[in-house]
Amino acid sequence: MNNWAYQTLCYRGVCVALFIRSWSPPPAQYAGAMVAPTVWALAPLGKHCTLKLLYYKTMPSLDTIVNALHNDAVGIFPCDTIWGLIGRASPAVGKKINRLKNRNPDTPLIQLIHSPEQLLPQCTTLTHEHHTAMATYWPGPVTLILPTATGSIGARQPNFKPLIKLLNQTQFPVFSTSINTSGMPPCTDIIPTSWRQAVDFVYMGSEPPGHVASRILDITRTPFQWIR
Repeated sequence: MNNWAYQTLCYRGVCVALFIRSWSPPPAQYAGAMVAPTVWALAPLGKHCTLKLLYYKTMPSLDTIVNALHNDAVGIFPCDTIWGLIGRASPAVGKKINRLKNRNPDTPLIQLIHSPEQLLPQCTTLTHEHHTAMATYWPGPVTLILPTATGSIGARQPNFKPLIKLLNQTQFPVFSTSINTSGMPPCTDIIPTSWRQAVDFVYMGSEPPGHVASRILDITRTPFQWIR
């Protein structure tokens, strides 16, 4: 798989992008030779010129992503269905993700978990039927709508090694949603440059195993109802 690197220099909202593509990370002297002219050209802009490192030489490691998630970063990661926009499952990060998608900041987001036990603090009224549904569909690409004390949440326990490894390391639920602006179709193949530039990290160590979003089963209803 190709190693990608790119940097964006922003001046009052105007971005100049430098792209580097190679089959292996370029030697430092060559990378420097390619980056330096652009930096030099924008140097006179002084304090108005800021360098944002988006994806340099090689993709970030899982450890780097875990640390970033602990600090409320939002990024792109291959999920068990399609490419996902992920971040720590917290109100602040949820609003950040929804703003990126240009939708209501309070729009609910699906939570990815490494085990059903992670839901216990939120889902305190689960019945035998709820546990049976979780055992039936998890791990797997089915999102379940579960009851909570104040309403409901959508959650999924994935069966995809890169995602399992990430969730085991974070030890907290992770929000996941498709990569798209509200009302537009999700990215299932090529991730647009605009999205790469909008997030804090991009991990492309694996490809999602599918090209469609997860199915959704609402188990707060009797009988249970498929809503996607």
